[in-house]
Amino acid sequence: MITLSKDAARTRLIGRGRHDDATEEALERRFAWFEKDVIPSFETLKECGWTGHEIDGEPDVDTVHQSILASLDIER
Repeated sequence: MITLSKDAARTRLIGRGRHDDATEEALERRFAWFEKDVIPSFETLKECGWTGHEIDGEPDVDTVHQSILASLDIER
């Protein structure tokens, strides 16, 4: 799971330029879905014994990528 603040997520979603992220209402629906469905599912999987990796998504893309590789113990 890549975690970042709502403000950073909003900025990145808007920056993608997709029409489905074009309004504040659409973004709030996306955030509500994530909080209602995705986070509980992630927690349930961890409770069932799955390995969950949480990555800080605030830094630049290259840093996040390196964090993912390190978390998964993948050398590159």
